[in-house]
Amino acid sequence: MLITEERLRQRASLVEKAMKKSAGRILMEHAAIEDQAFDIFLSHSKADEELILGAKELLEDDGFTVYVDWIQDPQLDRTKVTQETAAVLRERMAQCGMLVYAHSLHSSTSTWMPWELGFFDGMKGKIAILPIAASDELEFKGNEYLGLYPYLDHVPARGATKPRFWVNRSYSVYANLDLWLRKNVQIQDRSPS
Repeated sequence: MLITEERLRQRASLVEKAMKKSAGRILMEHAAIEDQAFDIFLSHSKADEELILGAKELLEDDGFTVYVDWIQDPQLDRTKVTQETAAVLRERMAQCGMLVYAHSLHSSTSTWMPWELGFFDGMKGKIAILPIAASDELEFKGNEYLGLYPYLDHVPARGATKPRFWVNRSYSVYANLDLWLRKNVQIQDRSPS
């Protein structure tokens, strides 16, 4: 089951209510450490601020460290393509183990997302798409170049109750994200024989 907009908004709302702060303010306060290495570079559209807070929280709940450019580097002007912004993003991508591309209704309007995807693919190649679905969907069928990469979902393992992140090629071909990222476990066909 793909992660829905509603689920991400609910997760963001839990944090906002607990802290009595807006999504933007919470995200900005998470920007404490300057030269930290991160597990995940979260490529996204700035128009999805609330959804990105929910995605960041879910990933961190699973033990991942997440870089979000306008949080850790608020001085960047995402509305303009400049050499300075590109240099900072290149440096930050080098500090990350993988890129997660948050695919939403707004991602096609992002100036930076296609560039981040291409640069990271050439540099490290460890990429997964995080489809943010408008409603309940089981699989992601990436259009054009997004179909080249595996996608993430967040569901419990068989016999478990706590959801975990999984990296998928299809509904039955998948691996645990933590093992795929940190131990280079391959994505395998898990369908019953």
